[in-house]
Amino acid sequence: MSVRSTTATSSQRNDFPSHTGNDTVDGRNGPAIELCHPEIEFFSLLAQLEASPYRGFAGIRRYFKDIDATWEEWRVDVERLLSAPDGRVVIVMSTHMRGRGSGLPFAERVANLWEFKDEKLWRATLYRDPADAPRASSAKRGAHSGS
Repeated sequence: MSVRSTTATSSQRNDFPSHTGNDTVDGRNGPAIELCHPEIEFFSLLAQLEASPYRGFAGIRRYFKDIDATWEEWRVDVERLLSAPDGRVVIVMSTHMRGRGSGLPFAERVANLWEFKDEKLWRATLYRDPADAPRASSAKRGAHSGS
C-alpha cells in the first residue's frame, strides 16, 4: 500500500493526517490513536457509506483495517488547514485511492472539520464539498458538538 500525507504545521492538532498515513503504511495505529479522544466519532467516506461513524479507539482500529481491506493504494494530500476561533480545524485535502482487487482509481477533493475535547481529536466530519466545511466551522456550535 502506498500512502503519503502532508501537513502544513507540526502542532498536535494538525498531526493526525501524517500519523494516519504513516500508520496505515506500517500497519500500526498507536500514534494516531494517541491523538484521539476515547469518545472519538470519525465520519470518513467509508463511514458515510455505512451511515455510521467509527467510534472510540476500537472504531479507529477498524477504520485502519477497512482502509487496508478496501484500498490497495490510499494517499491523502493536505492542501489547507484553517483554524476556527473556537479551536476547530478545517482540513482541505485530496484523496487518491486504488481499489483492492479491482485496481480502479478513485480521487476526490474533500474537507474534514475536526473538533477537539481535552486537546484530543473528538469528532471528524467529512464534507464531500470542501466549501461546506469552512461554512460549518463558522456556524455556531450546536448541542451535538459538545458545547
